[in-house]
Amino acid sequence: MKKISLIIMALLGNFYYSQHINPVAPINISGASLTHDQLKSYIDNVNNNTLIYRENDDYSLFKGSPYLDSTYKKVKIDDFLMPQKLRYNAYSDKMEFEKDGKIYDAQIPDNAVLNFFEFNKNFKKMKYTLEGKDHDGFLTIISEGKFLALYKKESIKLREGDGLNNGIVDHRGAVFSNQKPVYICLFDNKYSVLPKNKKEIINKFSIVQGLAKFIDDNKIDVKDDLDLAKLANYINDNLK
Repeated sequence: MKKISLIIMALLGNFYYSQHINPVAPINISGASLTHDQLKSYIDNVNNNTLIYRENDDYSLFKGSPYLDSTYKKVKIDDFLMPQKLRYNAYSDKMEFEKDGKIYDAQIPDNAVLNFFEFNKNFKKMKYTLEGKDHDGFLTIISEGKFLALYKKESIKLREGDGLNNGIVDHRGAVFSNQKPVYICLFDNKYSVLPKNKKEIINKFSIVQGLAKFIDDNKIDVKDDLDLAKLANYINDNLK
C-alpha cells in the first residue's frame, strides 16, 4: 500500500511539474529564419529593378483614406536602407512605394522586419492563422520574447454607403473607416486575440505568478502599446 502511495505521489508530482514549472515551450519567432545574406540579396534585387510589382487600385473614388499615415517614410530592413520610401496601406495590408507618379505594392519577403525609424515603429511581414483564418500581411511589433510575442493589427475597412444625401452628411458613397486595433499574441506556438480586459488577461496567463499584482501596481492600460510591452516582458521574465 505504501509503495502504491509513493507511485501515485510521483505521478502527481510529474503532472504538477509539466503544468506549472514548464507550462509552455519557447515560441518560434519565425523572423529569425531570415538571414543577413537573404536581406542583402533582396535589397540588391530592389536596386536592380528585378522584382515584380503590382499596381494598386485607384482609391480616389472613395471618401476618406486607406492609410493611417499617407506620407512615405524611410525604412530599414535589418541594417539595409530601402531604396524607396514606403507607406503602409491599412486597407489592402500592403506596403506601397511611388515611382514615376504611379503607386505600386512592394514585394516584401516573409518574416522581414521593417523599421520606420523616423517615427519609431516596426512592422513585420507575417503569415499566420488566427481564429481559423489564414493571413498574409503586416503586424506592428509590440514585443517579442522567448515565450510570448505580442503584435498589433491596425486596419481600415471600406464601408459601403447606406443612404441618400440628407444635406448634412452624404451617405451615398463608400467610405474608408478606421477599425479598432486588435492585439494578437503568439503564445505556446499559437496565435490568438489578446483579451480586452485585465481579468481575462490574468485568466489567460494564470500560470504566471504575481501577474495580477504587477498589473495593479503598474497601472497597466491594456489599450496602450507601451504598457502592453511591459506586460509581455513581465510574462516572458516570469516563465521558465
